[in-house]
Amino acid sequence: MTAGLYDLPPGWRWVQLRSVCVPTERRNPTKIPDIEFDYVDISSVDNVLGQIVSSRRLVGSEAPSRARKVIRAADVLFATTRPYLRNIALVPPELDGQIASTGFCVIRANTQVANPYYLYYVCRSDCIIRQLDLNRTRGASYPAVTDDDVYDALIPLPPLDEQRRIVAKIEALMERLREVRRLRAEARADTDRLLQAALADVFPRPGADLPPGWRWVRLGDIFEIQQGASMSPRRRQAISTLPFLRARNIQWGMILLEHVDQMAFSDEEVEKLRLQPGDLLVCEGGEVGRTAIWRGELSLCLYQNHIHRLRLCGEGVPEFYMYWMMAAYRVFNAYTGRESRTAIPNLSRGRLSTFVVPFPPVDEQRRIVSYLNQVHEHMRTVAGVQERSEAQLRQLEQAILDRAFRGEL
Repeated sequence: MTAGLYDLPPGWRWVQLRSVCVPTERRNPTKIPDIEFDYVDISSVDNVLGQIVSSRRLVGSEAPSRARKVIRAADVLFATTRPYLRNIALVPPELDGQIASTGFCVIRANTQVANPYYLYYVCRSDCIIRQLDLNRTRGASYPAVTDDDVYDALIPLPPLDEQRRIVAKIEALMERLREVRRLRAEARADTDRLLQAALADVFPRPGADLPPGWRWVRLGDIFEIQQGASMSPRRRQAISTLPFLRARNIQWGMILLEHVDQMAFSDEEVEKLRLQPGDLLVCEGGEVGRTAIWRGELSLCLYQNHIHRLRLCGEGVPEFYMYWMMAAYRVFNAYTGRESRTAIPNLSRGRLSTFVVPFPPVDEQRRIVSYLNQVHEHMRTVAGVQERSEAQLRQLEQAILDRAFRGEL
């Protein structure tokens, strides 16, 4: 009998994951330029819910180079790129036959598995991740484990009837966790609506008459706009590297610094691209227009080419325009030009510079920012409470799964 991570109940055995899987297929959509398909990439998966929450409808000619893996209903998608190893989801029936990124290991159960949910919950547990040697991850731009690393992992396999019983028990317990998360999501939506109402209250709708002393100007008239440096394996593998922000670090009104990448920059680039407190950072792609402000969180930090840096040329309050971008995109649905309608949205520097924005007196800008900061701080407080709650839910989920796959549930 194969030795595993711990002792199993009688009738259970440790097996390699690959021994309970069937082969999967690949397809290159670019070879059929007019074919339409749904594309699932790493960002399509909500790692908290363990579900595919979005996909992109593309045609073959638009297919990215990573769109190669055919997925079937009830396949388990296991992300292999860091830091997304917990992006794990079960493919729903409506995505049967579609295409996923090569950043996933596609796990398709054979007849030794009574229910695809059994493998799904094994993957959601720490069982496989604990066996991956994260110190030997491959790749420069996208450090990753391989499909073989995942398939080589050992999993506990009970008899078929026991698998069914375990899945039913886990599902009953997880339903309670899902209800807690649903209520928490409603509370988060309520706080988001509070901010949107505040934004709608203080900002004029684009094209509307302005209060006395206000005027409409173009972003390029009041900000110097500079795009960042492009990433490459050569830069990432260099001996001397510096921290830089990617688009994933930029969220609405905040910058996430848990995962800050590094790459090489020339002296000229460091001089041109080093961030200063008060710089606005606007996402060029992904969720176009997503904006946050740099407050000097790191002594030296630069940014990639999918981010525009806006630096005031004269008087003004940068936070005012951070909040304006929130209002423009999330409340007024402004700036929805061609870049928002393409399959892969992209906001050029030239178009960004033409955006018309309100310019009130500087004292009025400060007053508005002070008010919106209070609303935003309330949101951050609520988010902090929810984050701690989510950490507790994850611990509970792992405790349930750990007991399930030890035969103790």
